[in-house]
Amino acid sequence: MASDGKIDIDSSAVVAELGDLGEISERVRLAGYGLASPLLAMRMGQMEREVARVTAREGESDPEVRQRAAAHTELSARVALFKAETGRVRVTPVPPANGENAAIRGRVLRNGDPVADAHVIAATGGKQIGFACTDANGGFSLEVPGGTDIILSVKTKTDGLAYRDSTGNRYAPGQMATREIDLGRATPPCEPPTDNGDEPAKTVKTPSIIGQTPEGAKKLLDEAGLMLGEIGETPSEDKQIGLVVKQKPEANATVPRGAAVAILVGVGAKKPKDARENVAALRKARRKAGG
Repeated sequence: MASDGKIDIDSSAVVAELGDLGEISERVRLAGYGLASPLLAMRMGQMEREVARVTAREGESDPEVRQRAAAHTELSARVALFKAETGRVRVTPVPPANGENAAIRGRVLRNGDPVADAHVIAATGGKQIGFACTDANGGFSLEVPGGTDIILSVKTKTDGLAYRDSTGNRYAPGQMATREIDLGRATPPCEPPTDNGDEPAKTVKTPSIIGQTPEGAKKLLDEAGLMLGEIGETPSEDKQIGLVVKQKPEANATVPRGAAVAILVGVGAKKPKDARENVAALRKARRKAGG
């Protein structure tokens, strides 16, 4: 048979077929877990009855009782793993509606337990392209563009951003992929900044300026991106003379950057002259600065 010695290989087709084989293999493995679950449950019940029977006859300290109890504990741990795997069988794969896309199905867990009502978000190139909400079994299904890097992230009601892929995953067109994300075993992602670039935050927290001199209060407010507002006087104890007794807004309030904070300065019971002069001088300086 004549041949020119050249072999043409469709690499895209090979990748797609390998993806299909991997998916089929995964489904067969998980289906095997599903079939084994009833037998495991029966064996667990049998072992529990055996432990109870021998304990009643020989007592808890008997070596046979300890041996049977240890075997039961070991099987319980294995059954827990089987339950986690069989949960994945109940997530039905959905083929992509568009042949150029890929389908991702999977579950979101926390230490092996399903997480319901979480948002699974797919993004590429820094832009969100789709999302799905997990069901009671933690299952989700997404359709994403084939041949491009996809990053999945998970947001929950309690944790906010709880997971994000460190690198993108590329899926072949038509591929049905499986993902399982366990939030309890994953490193929490770094939260993205809430503001763009180097722009300062639009809101700030008011610092506590109680007990400061008016000059000290102004310095702290300047550092926080705020202004010193109205300066009033109020009767006070002698130890509070010349110091800020009250501020408005109060400490730790969220206010717009550049907002003014009003203060009341203690002047004692008789308003000593040095305290009044200090307040007057600061008022004059604030008016001169346009505050």
